[in-house]
Amino acid sequence: MTSDREPFDELYARDADPWRVRTDWYERRKLAVVLSCLPREHYATGLEIGCSIGVTTRALAGRCGHLEALDASPRALELARQELADLPAGRVSLVEAAVPEQLPAGPYDLVVLSEVGYFIPPARVDALATALPGRLTVGGDLVAVHWRLDADRLATAGDVVHERLGAQGLTEVVGHVEREFVLQVWRRDA
Repeated sequence: MTSDREPFDELYARDADPWRVRTDWYERRKLAVVLSCLPREHYATGLEIGCSIGVTTRALAGRCGHLEALDASPRALELARQELADLPAGRVSLVEAAVPEQLPAGPYDLVVLSEVGYFIPPARVDALATALPGRLTVGGDLVAVHWRLDADRLATAGDVVHERLGAQGLTEVVGHVEREFVLQVWRRDA
């Protein structure tokens, strides 16, 4: 969707790593926390919503048999392709898609929504939160992590994104809250 991708394409055109995911301690530490909070060592299938330049994608690919990584920005996906070029063929599929409208059907053993939900307006966050449980296999895990500060500058506050996800009837298996970010993992029970 043009409205979703244009600001991000412009951002990535100015800076190939606008959030400093490779160098910023917050970003590197947060990724380590995410990986340590995954309840399983390996997932057969995974979905990453908002893959950006592929740094988290690379880490998740090591934990998934196959990972489908989405982003609304063609420029971000181009950078992700470069980041992931050395991975075995078929390990990761990069897909241009805006959520919730173009959310793949799945099902997946793992769905990761990291630092994306707060860019989405509340009505679309509700639609995404409602759709995600149906994309999980029975026993599948939904991981969400979002920045908690600067809520007035975001389309939807990170804490609100988590409230909406937590209201979908999934079982919370991990909860990690810090001043700067919240990380939760929910499981789809039988």
